[in-house]
Amino acid sequence: MNNSNFASVTVVADDLGNVVRVSQNNPEYGVIRVVQESVQFTNGWMRRKEKSALIPGFVEDLQSLKWKNGQELSGQIIVKESLEPFNDIDPDRDLKYAFAGGPLCVFEDQPIYRKTFFTLDMEQTDEYIQHTNSTEIREASADSNADLKKAPAKKQKVEEPVAAEVEEDLADDGAGDVSFEF
Repeated sequence: MNNSNFASVTVVADDLGNVVRVSQNNPEYGVIRVVQESVQFTNGWMRRKEKSALIPGFVEDLQSLKWKNGQELSGQIIVKESLEPFNDIDPDRDLKYAFAGGPLCVFEDQPIYRKTFFTLDMEQTDEYIQHTNSTEIREASADSNADLKKAPAKKQKVEEPVAAEVEEDLADDGAGDVSFEF
């Protein structure tokens, strides 16, 4: 899959206007959320997609950046997929699911882990692993869509991914045993 970014990375504040989001577990640690619109080409099909990542660090260091909501940054957001967990303490944290409530994506019976990162290195590229359980995913998707069609229109609600963009990126980067809960 090729990826060609056409937008800069943008800083995003939380609902209260905080750019630095402080960990509930340890007020010394926090994250800054950034987003980037990208274009993906898969088998000739173009799709626009928003990527997001969290930049973890010490609150004091993050605040010293003095970044503002909506500020554009140089750099890019990249996706890394792996057959090894990114977080040894909570290995389930970055598991890749086909869709919210859907099956786990696997490669030859091994779970796929997915994480996004902000980087200043414009030479880095996304690294994807093609899942091998397409039949299971298609069947689950068909079942999910059938359930939605059976529900009364007023009660239909399409669930958003479980804060995937935010929570999947909260895992530590190997710098220590830090966990975040937001």
